Amino acid sequence: MFDRVKTWFPQLTARLSRRIVVWVFLNILLVEVLVLAPNLYRHRRELLNELQHPTQANIELLARLSSDSIEIFDRSQYFHLLKTQPTILGGTLHQRDGTEIDRFGERPELQPNSKRTQQYFRNPNAPRLDVVYPFPLGDSDYFLVLRHDASIVNRTLLADIALTVIAAFLIATVATLTISIVLERTTITPILKLRRDLQRAGEAITSDCETCIAEDCETCFESSSYPHNDELGDTIAAFQTTINQIRNTIDRRKCAEMELATSSAEMQALFAAMTELIMVIDSEGRYRKIAPTNHALLYKPEAEILGKTFYEVLPPQTAKRFLQAVRETLSTRKTVEIEYSIHLTPPDAPPDSPTVETWFASRLSPISDDAVIWVARNVTDRKRTQEENQLLLTITQAIDAAPDFNTAIEVALERLCEATGWHYGEAWILSADRMALECTPTWYCRRDRLDSETQQRLEEFHAYSEGLTVLPDEGLPGRVWQTRTPIWIEDVSIDTWAVFLRESFTQPEPGKPVPTAGFGVPIVVSQTDTSHTESDILAVLVFFLLEARQQDRRWVNVVSALAAQLGTVMQQKLFGAELRALFAAMTDVILTIDAQGCYLKIAPTNPADPSYRSAHGILGKTLQDVFDPDRAHQFIGYIWQSLNERTTLEVEYTLDVNGKARWFAARISPISEDVVLWVARDISDRKLAEEQLAEKDSYLRLILDSIPQQVFWKDVDLVFRGCNKNWAKAARLRDPQEVVGKTDYDLLGDPHMAEFFRQKDRHVLATGQPELHVVANKVHPGEEGEQIWLDINRLPVRDADDRIIGILGVIEDITLRKQALDDLHAEREKSERLLLNVLPKPIAEKLKEQQGSISTGFEVATVLFADIVGFTPLSARLSATELVELLNQIFSSFDRLAEVHDLEKIKTIGDAYMVVGGIPLPCPDRAESIAEMALDMQATISQFISHNGEAFQLRIGINTGPVVAGAIGIKKFIYDLWGDTVNVASRMESMGCPGRVQVTRATYDLLKDRYNFERRGQVVVKGKGRMETYWLVGRKFRSQRA
Repeated sequence: MFDRVKTWFPQLTARLSRRIVVWVFLNILLVEVLVLAPNLYRHRRELLNELQHPTQANIELLARLSSDSIEIFDRSQYFHLLKTQPTILGGTLHQRDGTEIDRFGERPELQPNSKRTQQYFRNPNAPRLDVVYPFPLGDSDYFLVLRHDASIVNRTLLADIALTVIAAFLIATVATLTISIVLERTTITPILKLRRDLQRAGEAITSDCETCIAEDCETCFESSSYPHNDELGDTIAAFQTTINQIRNTIDRRKCAEMELATSSAEMQALFAAMTELIMVIDSEGRYRKIAPTNHALLYKPEAEILGKTFYEVLPPQTAKRFLQAVRETLSTRKTVEIEYSIHLTPPDAPPDSPTVETWFASRLSPISDDAVIWVARNVTDRKRTQEENQLLLTITQAIDAAPDFNTAIEVALERLCEATGWHYGEAWILSADRMALECTPTWYCRRDRLDSETQQRLEEFHAYSEGLTVLPDEGLPGRVWQTRTPIWIEDVSIDTWAVFLRESFTQPEPGKPVPTAGFGVPIVVSQTDTSHTESDILAVLVFFLLEARQQDRRWVNVVSALAAQLGTVMQQKLFGAELRALFAAMTDVILTIDAQGCYLKIAPTNPADPSYRSAHGILGKTLQDVFDPDRAHQFIGYIWQSLNERTTLEVEYTLDVNGKARWFAARISPISEDVVLWVARDISDRKLAEEQLAEKDSYLRLILDSIPQQVFWKDVDLVFRGCNKNWAKAARLRDPQEVVGKTDYDLLGDPHMAEFFRQKDRHVLATGQPELHVVANKVHPGEEGEQIWLDINRLPVRDADDRIIGILGVIEDITLRKQALDDLHAEREKSERLLLNVLPKPIAEKLKEQQGSISTGFEVATVLFADIVGFTPLSARLSATELVELLNQIFSSFDRLAEVHDLEKIKTIGDAYMVVGGIPLPCPDRAESIAEMALDMQATISQFISHNGEAFQLRIGINTGPVVAGAIGIKKFIYDLWGDTVNVASRMESMGCPGRVQVTRATYDLLKDRYNFERRGQVVVKGKGRMETYWLVGRKFRSQRA
C-alpha cells in the first residue's frame, strides 16, 4: 500500500517528508479526538437516559395508581409488570432508611443511600445500568433500584465510534495529503534538490573526476534555483556560492595533483637514469632513506642497512670518517666532498666471490638541521685510470730524464718491475744488421725481495741470455718481435724449446725458485716516423715471475700503453745523442756588430757554434764574408732599422747548419749611434713543437672526423668554436668551419628550441658537472620521417688551471642499439612467459640462479588425483584428433578451476589429472581449496556428454601429508611430486567409485568441520594395508558447522 502511495506521491520517499506527513496526520487525529470525545460521552449519556425513560414513565404511572388505591398495591404483580420490560433484569425495593424490603431478578449493586442516582457497571456478561427511582406509596417514600441491560447502548455506541473513527481518518488523510502537496511544492522538492546537489558535490570532492577540470564538468557542481524570496531561497543561494567556491578549490587541487604526478614521474625517470647512489643520513649516521637509483653500490642490501647507523654496517674506521663528514656538513651548512674506498662484491658475481676495492666520490649537502643527502658516484675506473696515468707519467718522466738510450732502458725495466711486481726484467734490441735481437747488458731484478741464492741464479740466467741471438718467431722475444703484440706465458717450464729457448734454467727444483711466468712487450717507434718502414721495433722488454700466474688483462693493457709511450721517448733518445753532439752548448749567442755588418765582439757563450764559425774565424769579418749576399743584406737591413728607430727589433730567421735548417730568434738593440747588440737564440725546438702541435691538431681533427659520434664545442659565451663532420652533416652544413662564430639561434629556425639548448649548456657551465647519457628522440625531415634515438652528453672543458673555458657536446645515434635492446627485452618476456607456463614462479626463479636438480620438502600438502570413468573404451571408438580435442576441453576447464582455487596443477597422464595444494608456497587452507576443486570438478564433468548421450563421471582421490616437490634432470624437466602421500592419493582415486570423492583420514580430520562426509569404512590399500576412508559429500551450511 505504501509503495503504491509512493508512486503517487514521490515526495514521500524523503525521510523528512515522511516525518512531516506522520506528524501532521497524528496532530489532525489528536485534534479530532479532542473535539469528538465529549460528543461521544454526551451521546452515551443520552443513550443511557433513553434506556431508563420507559421505566421512569411506568413507575410514575404505578405510583399514581397506588396513591389512588393503596390497598390494591401488590408487589408481586408490580414486579411481574417490571419484568415484562425487556431491558429490566432485576430490582430491589428499599425503605427510606435503605432497608431492603423485597427484590426480583438480578440484585443491583447500587444502594439507595448512595449519593449517586444511577451507576454504569461492566461485568463479564454484559454492561449493566443500575438506577434508583423514588417510589412514593401513600404517606411513605420508598426507593426502587432497578438493573437495566445496557448492551444495546454499547452496540449503538460502538457503531457510532466506528463511523466517527472512519470519518476522522478520512478527514486526517485528506488534510495531510493536501498539506503534503503544498509542502512538496514549496519546501520538500527544493530541499530534496539541495540534498542531491550536496551529494553530487561531495562525490566530486572525494572522487577523481578528471572531466571536472578537463571538460569543465557541470554535472558534479550544478545547483537548483528557487523562485521564492524567503529563507529557503537564501539558503539555496548561499549553497550555490559555496558550491562555486568548492569547485574552484577542487580545480586548484586537481591541477596541483596533476603537476605533482608529472613531477613524480619525472623524478622516477631521473632516478632510473642515474648511476649514482643517493641516500639520506641523519646526524647520528643512520640510514633514513635510499633512493631507487643504483643499489649495486650499497655495502649491504637495502633491507639490512635501512634504519641502522654507520657503525652497525661499516668497518669502524670507515664509519668514523663518514660520521665526521656528516657532522661537518651539518655544522658548516656547506656541501662537503670526500673520496673513499670500500670493498664490495661485484654486482654480477656470486655471493661468496671475493670483494674488490671500489672508489667513490661523494657530495654531502644539508637538507635539514639533522639530515644530509649523500650522493655517491663510483669513480673506480677514474681512480684506476689516474693510477695508470700517474704510472705512465712517472716512468715517462724518469725515462725522459735519462741521459742516453741504455739508461732509459734500465729505468724502464726498474720502474715496470716495481710497479707490476715482476721479479726480473731484461731488454732485447735489434742487432747492427737489424736481422736479429740481442739481449742488452742492462737488466733488473728485485733484490729487496730475493735471497742471495735466487739472485745468483738470475744473474746466471741473464749471463746466458746475453749470449743468445734471437730471430723472428724464435723464443719469447722473437715471437713478440714477429707479432708486434704483447705475449703472456703462464708457465714457461711446460713450454717447448721452440717457444722458450732457455728452458734449462726454468725446470723446477725442490726449494729453488726459477723463472716461471713470462711476459714480453714490444717497444715500437712512432708511426709518424718513416725511417723504419720494415723493422719498426726499437726493443723488446721481457719480464719473469718466480711463480705461475694467469694473465692480468689490465696490466697487459697498462704496460702496452706504456710501451707505446716509451717508443716515442726512446726514439727521441736515439736522435738526442746526435742532436746533443751538434748543439751541445747552443743557448744564446751574443754579438756586437756595427752598421756596416762587421763583427766587433763575440761573447764567450758558444764560441764553438758551427753556425757562427769559431771566434777567431769570424771576428773582424763582415756579414757579407760569412753569409750569402741575400742573407747578409737582410741582416744589415735589420741593423739599420734598429739604429734608425732606436728600438729593439725582434726577428726570426733560419740558417742552414750542416745541411739542416735551424731556426733562430734574435733581439737587435742599439747601444750607440752605429753599433747594435745582437742576441740570437736557437728556437728550433720551439718551432718543432709548434709543428708537432699543428700535426697533433691535424691528427685530432682526423680522429674527430673518423668517429661515428657527432661532436661540437663552444666557448663560455655559447658561441660555436668547432665541430666534426658528422655534426656538421646533421646540422646541414657543407663544411665544419662554417659553424665557427655562430650560435644556436643562427643554426636553428625555432628560437624556443635554440633557447632550450642554450639553457642546458648554461646549466653545465654553471654547475661544472657533466650531463651524461640524456636520451632523446628525433624525426628526420621529409615525407617519411624516420624516428631516431640520440644519446646526448655535455661536458665542461677546463684549462690547466681547472677553469671552465667552454663546453663539449657528444651526440651518438643509438637507434640500432635501442631497437636491439627492445627486441631483446621482448624476447626475454616471451621466454619468461613460456617458462612460467611450465614451472611455478619460485621454481623458475631458482632454475635461473642455479644448475642441476631442485627439490623442496613440504610438511603438509594435499594431493588430488582424478580419472575419467569409461574413457579408455571411448578412446577406442574416437579418432586421435577427436580424443585430444575432448581431453583438451575437459582438462582446460579443470585448469581454470585450479587457477580459481589457487592450486598447482602438476600433470596429466592419459585421462588422469593431478593437482596439489600447499606448494610451492605453503598455505594452511589449501586442503579446503582441494575439496572445493573436487566438488567443482564433479559439477564440471557432468557438462560433458559421451557418445551414448550420458554425462561423464570422475573418480577422485585425495590425501594429505608430506611430499617432496621439484624438477630433476637437465632436459625436458617438469615439476613433479614424490612421496608416500602421492601414492596413497593415487590409490584413493583408483579404489574409488564413479562420481564420488574418496579421502583419507588425514584429509577428513582437516575438513570434517566444514564439509559433509560419509564413512566408507576400512579398505585394503596396496602397500599400506587397511585404511579408514571417507566419501566427500558436500559443503556444510553455517548452521551445520555451528
